[in-house]
Amino acid sequence: MKLELCNPGIFKDAFDGISHIVDEVELQFQQETGMKLCALDKSHITFIELEFKTSLFDEFECETPEKVIIDTIKFMSILKRMNTGDILKLSTDEGNFIITFEGDARRTYKLRLIDAEYESPQPPAV
Repeated sequence: MKLELCNPGIFKDAFDGISHIVDEVELQFQQETGMKLCALDKSHITFIELEFKTSLFDEFECETPEKVIIDTIKFMSILKRMNTGDILKLSTDEGNFIITFEGDARRTYKLRLIDAEYESPQPPAV
């Protein structure tokens, strides 16, 4: 999986809000649909569903569907290090979510994936 965003402001803003509600999320990546997350807060009151279509990304490569579980607070602390004008690149390797900022300098961070049985929450019945 390899993603690139030249204007990552909306992405950062979305995760800033999410990180105040939930501690961890499962991100699902699929070439046809893009990136999706579903999360339920610990008190099971707030359900979050967010989709970023592939068209939002400047580059979106995902040969096979992939799921990763990340700590939203740690992810947001990394995103806050992004400078205006940086390009955001996301990828994975064995057990890590790799976040790279490219601008005046290149900075790469590895966020350890949460290794747990995670059952994606379903939207509440209406």
